[in-house]
Amino acid sequence: MSRIILTIAAAGMIAIVGATAAPAAQAASSLPGFEVYAAPDRAARKTARKRSASSVERRTTRTGQNGRTATREMRRDVDRDDQSVRTQRSATGPNGRTRSSDSTLRRTDDGYRRDTTVTGPEGRSATRNTDVSYDPETGLSRERVTTGPNGGVTTRNDNAQWDPETQTYTRQSNRVTADGREQSRDVTAQRTDTGATRTATTTRADGSEVTRTQEVVRDRNDD
Repeated sequence: MSRIILTIAAAGMIAIVGATAAPAAQAASSLPGFEVYAAPDRAARKTARKRSASSVERRTTRTGQNGRTATREMRRDVDRDDQSVRTQRSATGPNGRTRSSDSTLRRTDDGYRRDTTVTGPEGRSATRNTDVSYDPETGLSRERVTTGPNGGVTTRNDNAQWDPETQTYTRQSNRVTADGREQSRDVTAQRTDTGATRTATTTRADGSEVTRTQEVVRDRNDD
């Protein structure tokens, strides 16, 4: 049994904005070498798959009761010489609107880099470039740069470390939005004899701070 003790130093409100992804991808037309599957309990869905030594393709078509069709398409290519994987996806809804993404993941000397471009139904694109590296002395680092369709740039930097001697995990995060607002977050978690403690301090763009402390206590019953 565990008991969680929660302390909030300053109250704050967090707004979560959900986004609805565009429906399915380009038509799953039959191509040489493709195998077509139809799920027995979903007769309105058909999937065509094709594999080779270095690539995978998949196309899925769904037809509703009203006869309208939505489709998805995915292609993944592996380049072992370049140590990279490229994934392309597209989705077309019953209304004909299409959204696509093109992402390349490439290994580096000390981690990896991922470059992603997303294009919306109107042809506008946004990009995200992520660099992740690991150093035994400084820990795990991640730098993410996102450029929106209007050209605004948002950056986020994270650094995480684990100290096996003190059984402590620390993470520092810093985010700067396209309009120049900056927010940071420091997290420290440590194992204890009876459980763990975790403290997170968020510094907002206006300079105010919110600190949240949690303590997890495990009650061990030897009976």
